[in-house]
Amino acid sequence: MFSAHILTGLATISLLLAPVGTLALEPPPNDGFYTETFEVLTDAEEAEIEQVLTDYQRETSNEIAVLVVDSMSGADINEAGTEVGNAWKVGAEGKDNGIIILAALADTDREMTIQVGYGLEGVVPDIVAAGIIQKDIAPYFRKGKYADGLLSGIDALKKHIG
Repeated sequence: MFSAHILTGLATISLLLAPVGTLALEPPPNDGFYTETFEVLTDAEEAEIEQVLTDYQRETSNEIAVLVVDSMSGADINEAGTEVGNAWKVGAEGKDNGIIILAALADTDREMTIQVGYGLEGVVPDIVAAGIIQKDIAPYFRKGKYADGLLSGIDALKKHIG
């Protein structure tokens, strides 16, 4: 389970430079393992990502949740990732084995973070999370291939977790 005291502000990589604010982002209702606040993926792409993440949770008990928002509206993406993890209770209680991928896609934001619970931070430290964003997700995002980027990042996380 995510809680403020078990999260580390892992990797935050700006896809483009963006100002960092301090306002809070209200966590949206949890739609499952994949949630978006505006239309980004097709229904088929959403269903594929949801199935991949559901299957992974069933196989391992680890949980990876994805939130895609248009804009952070001035909120700090790391704090928002922590708040979302807390609100959604990502990870199994007592195992702290949850991960949040949060991406803000507006031209003014273009930020992404991966927040990891303590139960997984040994296998997904800051340097690994940053590399996953830079090498596995961002190249697809720059081409507008958001589903491919997320699936690539999820696959890389799964490989590092083992």
